[in-house]
Amino acid sequence: MKIIIFRHGEKQSKTESLDLEENRMICLTNKGIYQIQKLANSLFKNHKDLIGLDYIYTSSLPRAIQSAEIVRKKLKIKEIKPNLLFKELYSFNDYSTPKEKRHEMLENALKNLDYINETGYSYRQKATEVINFLKKEYSNGTEKIIISSHKALIMSIVMTISNKNIEKIEEAGYFILDFDGKSFKIN
Repeated sequence: MKIIIFRHGEKQSKTESLDLEENRMICLTNKGIYQIQKLANSLFKNHKDLIGLDYIYTSSLPRAIQSAEIVRKKLKIKEIKPNLLFKELYSFNDYSTPKEKRHEMLENALKNLDYINETGYSYRQKATEVINFLKKEYSNGTEKIIISSHKALIMSIVMTISNKNIEKIEEAGYFILDFDGKSFKIN
C-alpha cells in the first residue's frame, strides 16, 4: 500500500483578539494556497497512480481541509473524508494557552514521543492509532491513501515507523510510506 501524508500550507496568523474556536478556524494564506498548488502539481506529475482515487483523508481543521480540496481538484479525487484521527492533539492547539507554553509542550512531545500532555495523551499513542488505521485499510484491500494533516502528527508517525528523529516537515511537505502488510518503509 502506498501512503502519501502531507502537511497543510502556510496558515493565517493566530491572534489574541480571536477566541479559541475562531483561532481553530484559521485557513491558508495566499502563500499557503500557492504552496499546496505546487504540491498538487508535483503529485499530479510524479504520482499518476493517485489520480482519480475515491477519497482523500484530512484533519477536520479548515487549513487541512482547504489543502485537501486543492489536491483533490488537481488529482480528480472524488471525495474528501475529514477524520478526527488526523487532527492535531488538542493541548498543542489550545490557543488559550500562551504561545510560548504551547511551543515548549510541542518541542517536548517531539523530542520524546511518549511525553504525556495535559490531556493524558502522547504523540506515540496518536501515531500508533494512525498506524493501526493504515494497517486496517491495507487489510481491507486499500492500495493507495492520501492524507492532509499537521506537522507534529506527521513527524510523530514517521518517527514511530522509522525510529529516527525527524527535525521538521515544511509547509506543504510530504512523506511517502509503503506498507507491505508487515512493515512500513519511508521513501
